[in-house]
Amino acid sequence: MPDPAIIRDASEFAVRWLHVVTAIASIGASFYRVARDFGLRRADDLPSDMPDRCAMCHARVPG
Repeated sequence: MPDPAIIRDASEFAVRWLHVVTAIASIGASFYRVARDFGLRRADDLPSDMPDRCAMCHARVPG
């Protein structure tokens, strides 16, 4: 039977690396969202009173 300390150390190592990989993926996803947001262009059929920069990527335009 393996030593419980070895199992604990291996699980701590796995959790730490999972945390590192998750952090890198989260940072990369935020860079992707910012790049996608800056790539948005104003549609020609939007009302003139709507601001140029709206953080409503997933919302419908009222009206």
